[in-house]
Amino acid sequence: MSLNKLQIMGQSPKIGHWFLWASFMIPLHPQSPQWHMPSFSHLKRNSVVFTPSGLRINVDNSSSPVFYKLPQIIEVKKLKARGQLFDYQSVSSETNSEEPDDLPLRIGLVETSEQPPSWLQKLFLPQWIKDIFEVFPGRGIKKVRFLTLNPNKSVGYFRVHPKSDLLEETVAVKQSHSGPFNLDYNFDPPTTTEALWFQSDGDDSHSRFSVLIQELSLELKD
Repeated sequence: MSLNKLQIMGQSPKIGHWFLWASFMIPLHPQSPQWHMPSFSHLKRNSVVFTPSGLRINVDNSSSPVFYKLPQIIEVKKLKARGQLFDYQSVSSETNSEEPDDLPLRIGLVETSEQPPSWLQKLFLPQWIKDIFEVFPGRGIKKVRFLTLNPNKSVGYFRVHPKSDLLEETVAVKQSHSGPFNLDYNFDPPTTTEALWFQSDGDDSHSRFSVLIQELSLELKD
């Protein structure tokens, strides 16, 4: 997963009140206009398919993001996901970087800001970051909190991504093989988000595998 340094900061936006219920199930079907699929211009793109069983991401020496933009900014206290890995083999920790970037799945909660990148900042941003900002017109990115499936690190392992201090990663599930997974994570304190960022990577390790997300729900702050 290629991630360049981001420097777009700003103030937290006000939280909306569109969600009046305690939980929200993400609709895993293509009819929802909230789905966005930009690509990294220098990398082969994943194949993303909406199936009757859920959202399937097919990786073939490839990497690309999938976004689900929420109708309103919300505060999340728990994220639950259920799915399966197919044809997955653990990625060796010996790559060109100190820690491998290829993971079977990242689910990120994107916290936006009211301050968009300036024209000068946009001038030096790579195209894939510009594409991501198209998902959030008139806004910036304050923080992305990723929950990961990781074949090598223990549950609870945390790092700030070495290529961007706006990207945080916490291992929610340790899994190094094909089969079902269950992710159940509590945010303490609750975290603010405007979108979910799904990422599966096989570009560094030249991997081929598939991820099926069968269910995903957010439990909201009271």
